[in-house]
Amino acid sequence: MSSGTSRPGTRERENLEQEQTADYRQYVLAGSPGRLGRALAAHHPGAERPRLHELTADQVAFSRACAREARLIYPPIVEELEAWAEALSIPLDEAYFYLSVGMTETSGQSRSRATSTLVAAQENRQCSTVGVIAPQGPVVGRNFDLFYRVRVRHQITTKPEVGFSHVGMYDGLVAGRTDGLNERGLFLSLHTVRSRPPERRKPGLFCVHIARLVLETCSTAQEAAAKIALLPHLASYNYFLADRHEMLVVEAHPERVRVRAAEGGVLACANHYIHPDTAALMRAVPPKSRARQEFLEQGAREVLRELGGQASEGEGPKKQKRPTQSLLPEAATAFAVSRVAELMRDHTVPVCGHADGMATLWSSIAVPGLGWIAFSRGAPCRNGYIETRIT
Repeated sequence: MSSGTSRPGTRERENLEQEQTADYRQYVLAGSPGRLGRALAAHHPGAERPRLHELTADQVAFSRACAREARLIYPPIVEELEAWAEALSIPLDEAYFYLSVGMTETSGQSRSRATSTLVAAQENRQCSTVGVIAPQGPVVGRNFDLFYRVRVRHQITTKPEVGFSHVGMYDGLVAGRTDGLNERGLFLSLHTVRSRPPERRKPGLFCVHIARLVLETCSTAQEAAAKIALLPHLASYNYFLADRHEMLVVEAHPERVRVRAAEGGVLACANHYIHPDTAALMRAVPPKSRARQEFLEQGAREVLRELGGQASEGEGPKKQKRPTQSLLPEAATAFAVSRVAELMRDHTVPVCGHADGMATLWSSIAVPGLGWIAFSRGAPCRNGYIETRIT
């Protein structure tokens, strides 16, 4: 039964059942790209991938082109993918699907959708991230929302032979990450954007591989934003970045990339573009995405007011006023973490989703300046956040 026809009680049971039966797990991968790929094969055999006979000639050709492009830009991604495929005796043309997710030069969307999720897809997916600049730097909350059929929900601590160690979430797109924090204190999350597609799509990197590249090679939000701006993008996504001092959102479209910064110590990100140059590429702003954006911005401003540390517009963290409620920085940070977690559990907009296509599969809270991150296995309204260490 689809999410568009189920009764409310049935939907609630379906949502709880998918969370209880999903493949949540936590593990560490370390070493060269080859070792990472072989180790990943033991945890994720890729049973859900399309088989070669299910792919068109155009899809195969485009995925090969994306593999060539990825090898030029960041070889470890392709090397890990190929080692994973070899360990499982998977044809490379099936493995390369993970680099293009079925797109071609003329396709109008990214990941394919099952008929049962069409209604939810039309309603709009709803990933959300919000951050406030507290006395010890940004405090960030993030919900990842997608379809029930995404069963792989792995929290992976990665220690590459070359590059920064990081911990982040993996949804089954081999060698990719959807969000995470690295050892240098850089946080990243990604959000799909339903903008118009380019007239002709060029080979490039998909969002989860861009996230992986950034986590392994960048130390600051500014460095990451500059790198993302130079990459060839396969699809339209927002990237939320936070480091020890600042927060940025990179609004990336295959034809255009723009960056926006925190205002008054607050930054939020949903599933639409806000910068005037990229907003022009939207078909329309999804109402639910706009509602979440506004709710999170308002909630983050309230957190700062409660801390007594509201910064003026454009003011950086070093000039931000100290809390006036006699809170030590550590206590203020703990308070901000608690309040941001409350925002991620919201059911009024909602931010915490329970409908197929808009189901919160996991959530995270991070304080990049302290190298601290915690994840919930499932919706944060009914699952606690568990602290995770990178090293």
